[in-house]
Amino acid sequence: MKGILISIPLIYLAIYWIGAFFIVYHLIKYGITSWPKKIATVFLAGSIVLSILSFMLFTQINWQSIFTGIQNNTPKANLK
Repeated sequence: MKGILISIPLIYLAIYWIGAFFIVYHLIKYGITSWPKKIATVFLAGSIVLSILSFMLFTQINWQSIFTGIQNNTPKANLK
């Protein structure tokens, strides 16, 4: 059961990125002027942000413990 729950976000990301790739590919390849290339760049940036955001919300990562661990493990500067 745990393996299925882990594979769901990976399958979602794979399908989402394949769809995003096809949209960006066709906008760049068949675009005559520079506007489709600009739209493709904005779409790609938005799809990266949305996929990262949805993955973080789906997995419910505890960012507080991660940042606390980073702050506790940073070496202190040796000032003399």
